[in-house]
Amino acid sequence: MEAGYSIVEQVFDGEECERIGTVLSDVSVSRSRAGARHLMSVPDVVRFAMDRRLLALAGEILGTIAYPFVQLCSTSPRRRTG
Repeated sequence: MEAGYSIVEQVFDGEECERIGTVLSDVSVSRSRAGARHLMSVPDVVRFAMDRRLLALAGEILGTIAYPFVQLCSTSPRRRTG
């Protein structure tokens, strides 16, 4: 990992990415200026976050066991650029 980030290809297939994208778009959770909260109350999000491939990847990077915590942060493009 360089510069604090890493891109890992082919962890999830296109169908899996589409499915979680749809779930995140459609989910009814409280949203604030900081993003969506309590996503771990959504069964499809829990399944995605607990996926062995994702946990193994996170564990490799962290060097320890990874535990899922999900908060979808979203800001408007105007807010991101100041």
